[in-house]
Amino acid sequence: QAALGASRLALNEVADVRAALLHQLFGDSHITAHDAAQIHDRLDPAIVPTCIVMNPPFSSALGIEARVADTAFRHLSSAVARLANGGRLVAITGANCSPEQSAWRDSFARLQEKARVVFTAPIAGAVYAPHGTTFETRLTVIDKLPADDPTSFPTAPG
Repeated sequence: QAALGASRLALNEVADVRAALLHQLFGDSHITAHDAAQIHDRLDPAIVPTCIVMNPPFSSALGIEARVADTAFRHLSSAVARLANGGRLVAITGANCSPEQSAWRDSFARLQEKARVVFTAPIAGAVYAPHGTTFETRLTVIDKLPADDPTSFPTAPG
C-alpha cells in the first residue's frame, strides 16, 4: 500500500533469503542489511521514518551465539531514536519484552521519557500453530511523544 501512495519505503533485513525477497518486491525502495539494534547509527541521516513496523529477533544478536536477553529492547530503542517526532513504531517481540515484566520496567520507563507505549498486549502462541510454531509473542505500539508519566503504562486488554 505504501508504494501506491506518497509514502516511500526504507526496508532493512539481514537474512539473505528475506533480503532477496525484499529486493524482488520493492527493488526501487531503499533497502539495507544492517543490524537493526544499531539502525539509528547506521542509516543515512536523511531517512527519518514516520512509521516503523518491525519484528526484531527476540533473543539473538548478530555474530553472537549465546542468548542475548535485551536484543529486542535494543532494537526498539534504536528504532525509536530514528523515528520522527510524533511517529509510530509497531513491533512484534517475544512476550516477555514488556513494561509489565519487572526486568524491563525501568528500561521502558526510560524509553517513555521520549516515546510513550500506547498499546501492548500478549499474543497467544497457538495463533501461530498453523505456521509451525507456538512461541508466545507481544504486539507493542509506541508513539514518539514523551509520556506524561514515564512510569505509567497501558494495561493489556482482556
